[in-house]
Amino acid sequence: MIKSINEINVESYEKVRYLLSSELRLKTLRVLLESDMTLEQIKDYIDKQETNLLRTLKELQDINLVTLEDKTYSLTSTGYLATRNVMSVLDNWQTISKYARCINYHSFKKFPLEFARYMFMLDESERIESPSSDIHKTRRLYAQQLKEVTDMKIILPIYSKQYLKYIFDTIKNNNATTEIVTSRNIYEAIKQSKFGEEMKKYRHEGKLRIFVTQDDVHEIFLTLTNKGSSICFFFKDDTFDDTTFFWKEKFKSKKMLGHFFEAYKYKMLSKEVI
Repeated sequence: MIKSINEINVESYEKVRYLLSSELRLKTLRVLLESDMTLEQIKDYIDKQETNLLRTLKELQDINLVTLEDKTYSLTSTGYLATRNVMSVLDNWQTISKYARCINYHSFKKFPLEFARYMFMLDESERIESPSSDIHKTRRLYAQQLKEVTDMKIILPIYSKQYLKYIFDTIKNNNATTEIVTSRNIYEAIKQSKFGEEMKKYRHEGKLRIFVTQDDVHEIFLTLTNKGSSICFFFKDDTFDDTTFFWKEKFKSKKMLGHFFEAYKYKMLSKEVI
């Protein structure tokens, strides 16, 4: 991973630029990312002359991104990883462009930079705001989302009696198993609040695990459940924005959202409270 501007050179991005400079190369790699295919099968997806396709496939073979065996083309291991990363860049850029107005109002400076590659997952969500005529709309929808939940993973960046009530009611009513990643100051605030005894009880019963991070500032409120999931961000002045991106119970990148949670927990050097 490039950690300094001094590490950026022509060699760092020459091959990426080579792929991005050709729509046909990108389409060919995208198709092969889905499945191994013969030339005829590739032609069904890409409306190009056979000579152009063959030339492109040969170019990709020459740089060890594609291999040919028994008339079937497939991505090499390098090709698979390179394609996944390039496609993530394109998907993320599309998402950032789509939500540019929203993103520009929010701060991501304390958000681990590596996780910017997960932005494309927002495309599968529905963004909902709380209008002035119904200022509790998103919080009410959040509570509804937790109604039948039996498993929760939460990155908790705020101390909010309302949200904590929803979370602890779900543990109590649904016997839900829960993991919470939060900061030391928020954990201490919960411990001293009316939820302190409940937290202690559920931890003792094995229903609740608390992971405290070294960083006392988070800019993401993520709730990942076996039903719906959601995420909120912070404005640039560090105030919480309850505008929420909601995912339904089943969505394409749900497993990836789970990987995101685990990676975040690890990246923020969180330690379980024993």
